[in-house]
Amino acid sequence: MKNLNIKKRLVLIIDGVLTFFVASFFSIAFIGYFSRDLSTMLIAGITCALSITALIMVFQKKRRDKTLKDNDEIKEILTQFIYNDEEFSKKFFHDAFLKRYASAEFDEEYDFLKVQGTAVFFHFSPGEMNAITLGNFYKNARKKAKKILILSVDGLSDDAEALKKLLPDPELEILDGEKVFSLLNWLGAMPEKEIVLKKPKLTGLKYFFSQALKPKNARRYFFVAFVLMFSSFFMPHSVYYIIFASLCIVLGIASKIDVVDKIKSRN
Repeated sequence: MKNLNIKKRLVLIIDGVLTFFVASFFSIAFIGYFSRDLSTMLIAGITCALSITALIMVFQKKRRDKTLKDNDEIKEILTQFIYNDEEFSKKFFHDAFLKRYASAEFDEEYDFLKVQGTAVFFHFSPGEMNAITLGNFYKNARKKAKKILILSVDGLSDDAEALKKLLPDPELEILDGEKVFSLLNWLGAMPEKEIVLKKPKLTGLKYFFSQALKPKNARRYFFVAFVLMFSSFFMPHSVYYIIFASLCIVLGIASKIDVVDKIKSRN
């Protein structure tokens, strides 16, 4: 499970570095259209690139930090556990952990999954977990495990959070909806979508923009912008290439930060 956090950090670092280099190229090329002084191009270009990279990374962090109710994909996956019986969740995660840890087994007396010295509890109910439930989980596993891991789709209530800070060893870790989703990804065990949630249908311009500004389209806009920006150095009427390249860059940034989803969540 530690490898999961390392992998996520590595992806963020690589994404940040690539974003900076792409932003540097576009910024220097754009500024080069107005000034041929090399030092001006480099200083202004790198400054713009740092600003654009920081802006994108901030928006992407906000997107990653969305709550369960704002993330349709997470909600749909976890719905399979929330609205199925408790035995379904136990069996599913037992089988999933067995793929990585052959010793994973259930403690039938206290009703938790034991994985390499960690007691794994499940709280797949709508709403935050309260202090009473947290205390019961801790009481049942504190003498049997080196660590307690609780999968709670909506995290902890304020009273449970306060209790968690007071409890001594073993260490307590809570995985909310997003982290449970990441854990499922890491285990390579996504449940079948037996329960499908209804989604509002988009029509007209809303549908067009929702499709045009999907995050996966960002690289396409950046590629077109690269081609147009590169062509502007060799073709006549280069100003038109710069204008359309700039438009593609704006669309690429809007797609990368998932601006449509942000507007939907505000409404």
